[in-house]
Amino acid sequence: MLPPNCYDLFIIHSWKYVNDYNELIKLLDENQTFCYTNYSTTPEHNILPANTVVDDAVLSQELKNLIEKAQIIVIIAGMYTMYSRWIEYEFETAKSLNKPIIAIRPIKNSRIPKKISANANAVVSWNGESLIASIEALSHKTP
Repeated sequence: MLPPNCYDLFIIHSWKYVNDYNELIKLLDENQTFCYTNYSTTPEHNILPANTVVDDAVLSQELKNLIEKAQIIVIIAGMYTMYSRWIEYEFETAKSLNKPIIAIRPIKNSRIPKKISANANAVVSWNGESLIASIEALSHKTP
């Protein structure tokens, strides 16, 4: 059984920049008292079996199912993010489901896409404490 303050997260990221994702997971894991379930997909944790040929509708539905399970959405908000149709889809799906969105600036980035900053509930720097504080604060506003 999970502790009472365990958070369900979906992290929007680019598989091309999986190192950013891995570093973000390290930030979260460094805090020994922070508990979370990660519903994100990665090349290692794919939502579809290997060598499965699926159409966009199937993949879209699978991603939506994961986003629905999440309490908070975190997006690694590099300038590249809005050039990926799947990142765009995940972001728009999270918005349509009224999920709280936290944008985190990648290391050495001062700018993030305007669409993300205009729609995120919080924008934080690459810092585990500020990210966790935002997750905790926004979780109280989750329906």
